[in-house]
Amino acid sequence: MGDVSFYVLYPIFISAIAYWGTSGIWLFMDLFLAPTYRIKGGEIIDWKLYKKTAKHVFFTQMTTTPFIMYALIPVWNYRGVHGELADDFFSFTTLFKLSLCPPIGEFIFYFSHRVCHFNRLYSSVHKLHHEWKVPVAVAAAYTTKAEYVLCNLPTFLLPPLLLGLNWYAANIWFVFSTISVVMDHSGYIFFKNAVRHANHHKYTKYNYGAKKIDMFVNTEFRG
Repeated sequence: MGDVSFYVLYPIFISAIAYWGTSGIWLFMDLFLAPTYRIKGGEIIDWKLYKKTAKHVFFTQMTTTPFIMYALIPVWNYRGVHGELADDFFSFTTLFKLSLCPPIGEFIFYFSHRVCHFNRLYSSVHKLHHEWKVPVAVAAAYTTKAEYVLCNLPTFLLPPLLLGLNWYAANIWFVFSTISVVMDHSGYIFFKNAVRHANHHKYTKYNYGAKKIDMFVNTEFRG
């Protein structure tokens, strides 16, 4: 498998399955379960915005991610992240590095996300994402291209890049983190993180990321 297939097409393909597959399950819920169990304030779904969101996300993903992933090929190689399914895939070191991806990703997302809320950046970079006061799953990547490149993608890509993680393990992280962020935007009361993030969409100055970080820096919503 060539570099383009391995470092670009393969992760995009499996991440797209994770994103759109999970979003599709929640679309089914939105069609046949809502308004039951929707978070307060989001019981009635704006289907015109829903359609706009899905189109925007697909366009952003397909016109941005391939170019970023292609540009990173030499960086992955420099970090020693190669394509062989070597013995180290099952090693303690790989599993340990994989376990570090979530906290590193949470740290990156919290602070890059919070920067997006600075007055001069919010209106031009992040306000689009807050068109949903109570989000739906497919809106997880409903962002401007600037936010997508400077906030969303680094949350996924920097942890395995910094750690020099085995490429197959890195793709496990891509899938896990993609499903996680889509679930956080589901808009249903089943998930505490979905409720927390809905409060962020409603009040904007709270719940920027992982609860433990928000609590530490005193940005956890306590209403």
